[in-house]
Amino acid sequence: MAASKKEALLLCLDVGTGMKDSTNNQSTSLDLCIHVISTLVQRKIFSQSKDEVSLVLFGTNETSNPLNQEDEESYQNISIAFSLGCPNFELLHYLSNDLKPGVLETDFVDALTVSLDHLHKETRYKKISSCRIVLFTNFCHPTSDENLDGIIGGFNTDGMNVQLDVISSFTINKLLSNEDDNPSHSGDDQPGTSTHRRPDRGELPCGEKPKSANQQAGEGIITRMHRGGVQGDCYTLREAVKAVMGFEKCSVRSAKWKCNLTLGSHLSIPCCAYIKTKEAKLKQTWKKCHAKTHKKEDITSNIFYYIDDDEKTEVTKENLGKGYKYGKDIITFGTEDEKQMKFAACDKCLSILGFTDMRNVHVIHHMDDQAHVVIPEAGDEHAGTALSALCTAMVKQNLCAVACHVYRKGSNPKLVALLPKVKLGSHYLVMVSLPFAEDVRPLSFESLFSGKNKQPSEEQLQLAEDLISSMDFTQSEDGIFKAKEKMNPTFQRTFQCLDHRLKHPDSKLPDLNQLINDSVSISHPTSVETLLDKINEKFPVILNKKPQTSHEAWINNKSDVADPDKEEKPGVSVSAHIRNEQTTSIGTVTTDQDFVEILQNGSLPSNEAFDQMEQRIKEFVSDSFVEVLKYKILKCLVTFMEQTNKMNATDRSKRFMNKIKQIVLATNPTLWNFLKENGIQDDSDSSDDEMMTSDRVIGDEADALLDMME
Repeated sequence: MAASKKEALLLCLDVGTGMKDSTNNQSTSLDLCIHVISTLVQRKIFSQSKDEVSLVLFGTNETSNPLNQEDEESYQNISIAFSLGCPNFELLHYLSNDLKPGVLETDFVDALTVSLDHLHKETRYKKISSCRIVLFTNFCHPTSDENLDGIIGGFNTDGMNVQLDVISSFTINKLLSNEDDNPSHSGDDQPGTSTHRRPDRGELPCGEKPKSANQQAGEGIITRMHRGGVQGDCYTLREAVKAVMGFEKCSVRSAKWKCNLTLGSHLSIPCCAYIKTKEAKLKQTWKKCHAKTHKKEDITSNIFYYIDDDEKTEVTKENLGKGYKYGKDIITFGTEDEKQMKFAACDKCLSILGFTDMRNVHVIHHMDDQAHVVIPEAGDEHAGTALSALCTAMVKQNLCAVACHVYRKGSNPKLVALLPKVKLGSHYLVMVSLPFAEDVRPLSFESLFSGKNKQPSEEQLQLAEDLISSMDFTQSEDGIFKAKEKMNPTFQRTFQCLDHRLKHPDSKLPDLNQLINDSVSISHPTSVETLLDKINEKFPVILNKKPQTSHEAWINNKSDVADPDKEEKPGVSVSAHIRNEQTTSIGTVTTDQDFVEILQNGSLPSNEAFDQMEQRIKEFVSDSFVEVLKYKILKCLVTFMEQTNKMNATDRSKRFMNKIKQIVLATNPTLWNFLKENGIQDDSDSSDDEMMTSDRVIGDEADALLDMME
């Protein structure tokens, strides 16, 4: 596999007095340059790029560079702040907090000389594919063009061409034509390194001030360097800030998967599969970090297992076993079961099982988060001919292949669809995963046009069609919608928060970046808004009343003809009577109410009602979520004892309470303590009178208790 391209990027920043000029009375040129550099470093870090970055400052109060150590009288006030290496958060922290402006003036030509020397020394023994110097200055300092030819030669030595990009506060015009050196030639006929149109002579770009003598001299030197063979471009600060808006996405190189495409036992085509599309996911390399050392390796974790009981007995990992819970039962799943159910290992393969019509493979059947492109192996003409013939035949008959895909030996097999594609004379297959029969959940829905009243009119159909057409990106003025140019809002927000937390560890996270907000916001044209208003008018939403049941209709009719002078008994109504007649079993939601209603209505014999109530209470006590149900248990016990007292069945209440006590003490003693604290006492040795609910929870106390629980 070919090595990935690796760039050496040197950022040369002017921090002298000339960079303190303000742009539109807001940020200084130095602040804007630091913002651009910080964003460039962030893009390198978050895109997980292998490029290396270096930072050189000129105009500093101190001097730190190898050339000055050789000759202390030259190359002063130039410092290598960050040697060439992988960009990290320390460099970002330095740019945000530690970088201080200088008070001296330094020639940018000397800074370029130091930068070139540093690049050549640091990249000599590294596998670097390209080198680039980005110069940030506004050329406000005096400069000299001595030994300029030697510097130009330094950009093209040792077989390495160093590119020079210049970012300044004004537009450099002389890069765009040779008109100043040769007036007889038109600038439109000369090649240039910048794509920007040069303004006419005497014309200044909007918002720019006239250039000083130093700026014109610096502009001339940059022009001579580019005309002398130095490659690069020039940008204004405004253009640079706009160009680095948003974080760069990760660069991914797809590795090929080699396998033979088999059809039957006689046809085998050597092929390679490449990932065409795949869901982008964040690599959480910064998820764990030690608070003091900032290293993931300094964090250790120990896992302990305990039984969910009062003693919290510890269990070793060797004594653990797999299990699946079905309802309240836990079904164990041992190693022997796993071996029997595991798929028998086979070698990697891509074997066609059969063919089917393209209409049988819908988009909703596509699974997984990626799709592959299957092409013939490079250099194999026979494989290319065979795959081309197969794709052509499938396209003519509108067929796709269903195949078995095993990535490597021991991997689980996947069911895939191979869709033929013929594009610009090339033939290939698109491989997408399909579900097995057990993974499909067929759902049937009633047709929207099942009734005559639901049939849309021609006007409504036309409005819907117009709305779809107005939202078609392919017909917009900006051209076809390009997904590659859209930023992932999840990534952008994550990187924004990481950057803010690095610079401001104690402050709250900022609001969503306006750039990210604009990318996810939908701006509807005026025509769409007008269509939406018409659709709301032509498709009115009417709330239909729920049809009355026979019982509700009977109740309403009875209430209309009821005698207003006849008083109804308190607590009893016709609707309640109808509801009570329908209650024939005790449920789990309103258990106490169902129990009382059955006894009052007589829909079941009292003994059967008591049996159902006892069974429900036992189920609640034995439930695994007993802590959640403890108030329901208390309420049911109070209601049970009240009803047994009313029906003179205290003996039954006593026997049942003894059973409940034994069950609760054996499984959850804390529940019994809770019941005792709320009025349920152990009266097994007391007289029947003490056992009666009326002696323990009576009158207003019972009502107050029930009100508290409700």
